[in-house]
Amino acid sequence: MGKLNSILVGKAIINILQADAEVKKVLDEKIFPLVADENTTFPFMVYRRNGLDVEGNKDSFVDEQNVKMEFAVASDSYGSSLNIAIKVTDALVGKRGAFLGINISRIELSDATEDYIDDAYVQNLVFKIKIE
Repeated sequence: MGKLNSILVGKAIINILQADAEVKKVLDEKIFPLVADENTTFPFMVYRRNGLDVEGNKDSFVDEQNVKMEFAVASDSYGSSLNIAIKVTDALVGKRGAFLGINISRIELSDATEDYIDDAYVQNLVFKIKIE
């Protein structure tokens, strides 16, 4: 029986990323929810929750929560955007445990696309996160 805390999963995921030395080295503190701060310099990353599936039981208790999160890595260099996307993926895939009170049992990469928007190379990563 778990609490419906999947809405807060972004905080736990960012905690994981900011604790990773490789990600911190390339992004520092430039990881933003939904939109980057004005005048942010490259590289940076924006994230958002883009899906939620909650499974309960007959007693209305939450058994399992599945969240989809999307990350957009933006850089002025294609190679740099790829490098950061790999570091973010390495930091998240397979991670499990309790982070900020949220019990994550699995993180997997489910999709990756790329784009060029407003003079920026963008790597879009979608992760599925299972919470118990």
